[in-house]
Order: sequence, then C-alpha cells, then structure tokens
Amino acid sequence: KTKTMSKQTQSDIRRIAKEIGEMVVAKNVAYGDSAIDPVRVFSKADPVEQIKVRIDDKLSRFMRGSDYPGDNDIDDLMGYLILLKIAIERHGE
Repeated sequence: KTKTMSKQTQSDIRRIAKEIGEMVVAKNVAYGDSAIDPVRVFSKADPVEQIKVRIDDKLSRFMRGSDYPGDNDIDDLMGYLILLKIAIERHGE
C-alpha cells in the first residue's frame, strides 16, 4: 500500500524549510559567516566541531529550561543542523 502526503503537509514543509533557510542566511550575514569560517581567536577546533558545540549548548539550555527572551530553540537547532551539514560537506567529518 502506497502512503500519500497531503498537499497541505507538503506546502507546510516547503514553507518552514524556506523560513529556516532565510533565517540562517540572515544570521550568517549578521555574524560574518562565523559558523563556517570562524575567526579562531581562542578555539582552534574545526568548524564541524565548533557547530557541534553550539548544538550541544542549545540542547543543554533547552533541556534545562534556560531560555533567553526572543530565542526560538527549534528554529535555532534546525539552523545549526543546516550549518553542520554544510560544514561536513566542506570540511569533512
């Protein structure tokens, strides 16, 4: 039996993916591409490891209920995962 997905669900997936993509681009412009091409003042970790640390920090705050006003943890996590995928493609795992 073939499973189907509603047109509404397909539309919602595309809309959310576009919104997250636009957010990641806007933040990356604002932060000077720091996730993929960090300045490396203190840390010498590669971009893949640095993004993983940011994901761990976000998950830790989420699990402890330590939200910051204006943060959207779900959107931020999706954004970091997109950046992680890009970093892995560019720099390897």
